[in-house]
Amino acid sequence: MVAIGGGLAVWNTVRDGGTPGSAPPPGTRPRHVIGLHGDLSGRHGRDGTAQRRGARIAVDEFNARTDRGFDLDLKVRDDRGDAGRAREVAAAFASDPAVYAVIGPTGDTESEASAAVYEKALLPLVALSPGTGVFTTASNRVLFQLRPGDNILWAPLVRYLTDVGSVRRTAVVDDRATPAGSWMTAKNVAADPPSRGTVGTHAVEADSEDFEPVAAAVLARRAEAVVYGGTSPRRAVLCARALRRAGFEGICLATQPVLEPAFLCEAGGAAEGWVISATYADPAGLPRAAGFVASYLERFGGRAVGRYALEAYTPCSSSPRASARTGAGRPSGVRWSGGCGRSPTGGSPRRWNSGRRPRSSYRNRGCSCTAWRRAARASWVSTHRWSKSRAPGESPAARSRPAVCRP
Repeated sequence: MVAIGGGLAVWNTVRDGGTPGSAPPPGTRPRHVIGLHGDLSGRHGRDGTAQRRGARIAVDEFNARTDRGFDLDLKVRDDRGDAGRAREVAAAFASDPAVYAVIGPTGDTESEASAAVYEKALLPLVALSPGTGVFTTASNRVLFQLRPGDNILWAPLVRYLTDVGSVRRTAVVDDRATPAGSWMTAKNVAADPPSRGTVGTHAVEADSEDFEPVAAAVLARRAEAVVYGGTSPRRAVLCARALRRAGFEGICLATQPVLEPAFLCEAGGAAEGWVISATYADPAGLPRAAGFVASYLERFGGRAVGRYALEAYTPCSSSPRASARTGAGRPSGVRWSGGCGRSPTGGSPRRWNSGRRPRSSYRNRGCSCTAWRRAARASWVSTHRWSKSRAPGESPAARSRPAVCRP
């Protein structure tokens, strides 16, 4: 069996022989390859590079074990954030019989372009950062998305406002310049109001950059919290500044697409205290990831672990351990056998996660709504609270240093 993602996915495979747990004599170990399909030089280059680094640490740790049943290689291919190149990368991995699983791609567009190639080849693909729905169709057999889709990121905000803020009057800013994401957030927060209170929706038209009327309406309704429904970091800056000028002192929230340097840097003090739902953990806040954080910073430098580095480390460290016990090679006759579970790093450092999961959207993961509720603390969605004293992902040692805007 090859386990990917700390128990989130399990494949039944044909054994290559050998005794479970036995280690071949040195020099006779077979070689298996994990592929890393990433955007290393395009617009998602930061995330792709962090995933490559996390995977590299896991592979090197595995190869340092004396009881390993095989040697593990990491083969990295850069799609440069281009859809056509993504298909070429997928085809190259699919034609390589030494590759038994692939981590990636980094972005939505590349995932949508290459998913069919992996599915046709029955080559397991484990996606960490894409939020697209391409992985959730019922026909998928080898495509696994180890994060919720973008269409569920509103749910942790409702949970946070209910359990932490005890908020009963919520305002949602429906930014129609980003209609798909904003409409989904506005609709669902209104349908599931925090603390079973009231929700007022305030629209900003696509051709307008004036958020002042919305800020005034928020104060007039005596809202205790404001959810920015859009996905534009730049327009979130306009919203944050307008709310601050209006004197709003409640909780401000948004979803992961806003959590970019463009928002954190340009909003300045207006971003202070914003709560943002995200699908990656802050390893600096997770005690069981302390060893990983130390290895990452020692090896690659910097003040913080890149986002999605820990998420790449987890499946790359889990699957070889399972394979070593069984002598498995590349799957043939893949069958999904499901299960929600914690990662070897112990799950998310965040307390507040979505308590809801649409059955249809995640059916192919093998997790029912009941299982999703039981796994509510298993690092699927976390909330990050922005503070100038510590950027998301920044190590505790850096807390006393001035905040900087990272490229």
